[in-house]
Amino acid sequence: MPSLLFVCLGNICRSPLAEGVMRDILKKEGLDEKVKVDSAGILGFHAGEKPDPRTLQNAKTHKIDMKGIVSRPFDIVDFKKFDQILAFDKRNFQALQCLAKTEEEKGKIDYFRNLHCPGENLEVPDPYYGDSDVFEGVFQIILQTCNTYVRLFKTDFLQKN
Repeated sequence: MPSLLFVCLGNICRSPLAEGVMRDILKKEGLDEKVKVDSAGILGFHAGEKPDPRTLQNAKTHKIDMKGIVSRPFDIVDFKKFDQILAFDKRNFQALQCLAKTEEEKGKIDYFRNLHCPGENLEVPDPYYGDSDVFEGVFQIILQTCNTYVRLFKTDFLQKN
């Protein structure tokens, strides 16, 4: 089963939203049992907390279920547990690269948006200090990228089966 880990700074805005959006899309496509999805933060100061209230409100507006998603810090064992570890910006990407002990682990790390725009290393802006428009813009980027991933997964899955 393919597995994805979304990683942002505190795991309260971008990465939990991506987890919720991806789970929603996978469920609608009947693929929720075929792909493992989780999220984490580089920093653990929000460990155990629910996502930022503005993230939750934005998700609710789009009917995305965020129930059960709580912040957790990235753990070195995540390199063994996940096939792809997707960073939301350069800072997260570099931190993950520093934590990786092997070339295999480094090979699992990529920019989240490279699923949609391969090789461009585009960042997802951190909405934490922004207003609702910034949160909505981040939602649209995450939705577009997650839809692309699911489309690619379905094509690859169908070709193999």
